[in-house]
Amino acid sequence: MRKKDLAVAVAVLLGVSGLFATARAEGDFYPPVTHDLTQAECSACHMAYPAGLLTAPSWQAIMADLGNHFGEDASLPPEAVAEITAYLTANAGKPRRGDDPANPVLRISDSRWFQREHGPRVIAKAKETPT
Repeated sequence: MRKKDLAVAVAVLLGVSGLFATARAEGDFYPPVTHDLTQAECSACHMAYPAGLLTAPSWQAIMADLGNHFGEDASLPPEAVAEITAYLTANAGKPRRGDDPANPVLRISDSRWFQREHGPRVIAKAKETPT
């Protein structure tokens, strides 16, 4: 990984960890991942994001296309996919008015909550991060 890519990745991770601290302070607490397989598989490449940050249709869409996981092949055995999907959807965030299950949000930075909390500057920086 190039130094610039590493610096951007660290900045995004620090921003995301700040995101959770802000959410907790404002009463929107998203419990960390407690499922061992989800924690192990997801955090092998990135932070294991709390399931409550996305809705069940979002997690289902993400898990259904692991062969093209934001430009990477994150394929897993079918049993692992089923188990992780079950955990994520059981602990997913509640849909909000205006959510379209047929067009789920696939990036946490595209969620209305993230956009409301972090504004255009942080969102633009997150989109610059290579996938």
